[in-house]
Amino acid sequence: MSDSLITSFIEDIQSHYNIKCSFQREITGGWKNKKWKAHSSFGDIVIKELSDERYNISQIKRVEKALMIQSKIYENIKIVPRIFKANKSIIQEKNKHKYMIMEYIDGEHRNTFSVNNHELFLLGKALAYIHSIDTRNIYSNSIIIDDHFGNLHRYSKSIDSSNVKHNTRFYEISNRVEKIIKMIPQDFFYKLKTGFTHSDFTKDNILFTDSNVKILDFDRGRIGYQLQDVGRGIMTFTYDGTSINKYKVKDFIKGYNTIIPITKGEVYKSLRLIWVIEVTWWIQERFFDEDIEEKLRDFREEIIWLTNNWESLEDIIDL
Repeated sequence: MSDSLITSFIEDIQSHYNIKCSFQREITGGWKNKKWKAHSSFGDIVIKELSDERYNISQIKRVEKALMIQSKIYENIKIVPRIFKANKSIIQEKNKHKYMIMEYIDGEHRNTFSVNNHELFLLGKALAYIHSIDTRNIYSNSIIIDDHFGNLHRYSKSIDSSNVKHNTRFYEISNRVEKIIKMIPQDFFYKLKTGFTHSDFTKDNILFTDSNVKILDFDRGRIGYQLQDVGRGIMTFTYDGTSINKYKVKDFIKGYNTIIPITKGEVYKSLRLIWVIEVTWWIQERFFDEDIEEKLRDFREEIIWLTNNWESLEDIIDL
């Protein structure tokens, strides 16, 4: 199926894009979506199938808008891969399979231990460029932000710690989670800046090249609270398994500040925002089995650290 699928895409690309390309190899990574690297007259490209297991029709429309933002960013500054369009559309369909093509970027992934301070400065600057993009001709003013507060309180009702019997650590953490939820004020989201957010600002979606940084995979992009990306970037690249490296945080924020001013209070709030959004994902008993995937375990441990240090972030990071 995979061979016939990529063959049909290559034929369609020549027909609709007038781009001749030859298949090189399948690329691993991503969730549900398949990716292939191909060589073309425009250089190496990525052909990406958007799985119907992951996206319904309304979600495909949302992804198309996010990819239009990526294309707009590329026109202004080359910190994202170039996206190719055919008939003014990014997402194409062949034999009921949806796909897109974009520039292949050659770079390296980094983590907390391999990223350096200058790269964090560049990363912060790149994120601010993304947040500064004008979205008015793509998104309407009536966009509804995800109900994170409602999700949090629905989640709270579902994790009654008195019913936890199988995992002692989960029991202890869920007790702390319940206490924090009760502490969060009703105006937590008041005055939080909204705009385009990448919404998946993790190490798998960021490549470092010799001279800059490239941001990939805008599939989850949407209008939301932009501090979500800031907090996720900080946790991904400055948390070492024990604590947050405040010097790396400062360089990341310095880069961001070159484009968009951000206050100390907003930095601390970005981490609490990440907790509010992601605690509902990762603090679940099924993720406390020790044989879970390493990536999931890392997310869990980051949220546990924020749970344990909710009230002391200002003292730990000390901006």
